[in-house]
Amino acid sequence: MAQEKKVSIAFRTSASIEIDGLLREPAGQLAEPAIDFIEQKPSPGKSAENQAWVRVLFDDSGIYNLPISPSSLHIQHLIPNLRVDYLTS
Repeated sequence: MAQEKKVSIAFRTSASIEIDGLLREPAGQLAEPAIDFIEQKPSPGKSAENQAWVRVLFDDSGIYNLPISPSSLHIQHLIPNLRVDYLTS
């Protein structure tokens, strides 16, 4: 079964971004969130059990990923390494 291609849109900002783990910048609220993630492990293609969303900002200095988990979830997520490119298929 072929997976539908998903697209995330990064929001350009000229505002100052403080890298502090908090989403307080107004531009972060304007960026459209990437949602509906799917699992790669242990069940490839299955809708992720613990959904979150990510807002992406960029400026002349870098790209900023702002992952957000619903406040009802208090689960620590850990990516052990970046050896796998999760976007290729």
